[in-house]
Amino acid sequence: MDNLFVYGILLSEDIFLAASGCRRTGAPCILKGYRRLRVRGEFFPGIIPAPGSMVKGLFYPDIPATAWIRLDRFEGAIFRRLAVEIELGEGGFDRAFVYVVRPEFNHCLEPLEWDLDEFLLRGHRRVAGLVPRLLTSRKNNPRKR
Repeated sequence: MDNLFVYGILLSEDIFLAASGCRRTGAPCILKGYRRLRVRGEFFPGIIPAPGSMVKGLFYPDIPATAWIRLDRFEGAIFRRLAVEIELGEGGFDRAFVYVVRPEFNHCLEPLEWDLDEFLLRGHRRVAGLVPRLLTSRKNNPRKR
């Protein structure tokens, strides 16, 4: 399986391209059983298991191996990549990987839902400019966030 579910700043096409090094067209989908929260002091969100909750996002199929290396580096130590089942917008289900907050970092989450529109308004330009530096710094220190 080489599919990816994104729910945060990677919803932005230019940030996804800069972080992954590949261009994909995403399809709307839903991940059930998780909640998307703000990460304290950051522009990006994290998700954690939350029965009865759901997260809207995009499904990117066929992510190449080189992109996974870049994405793992981009996501950093706070996240782990898990396989999940997502519900596709046009109906049906598929499997995809998603980056979930590691339990030892749950204390970094705020009890507030993350908002894409707010990110696009207040954080997008700043984050887009940082992506190349993040990838370079984490190449030498993958635990850095």
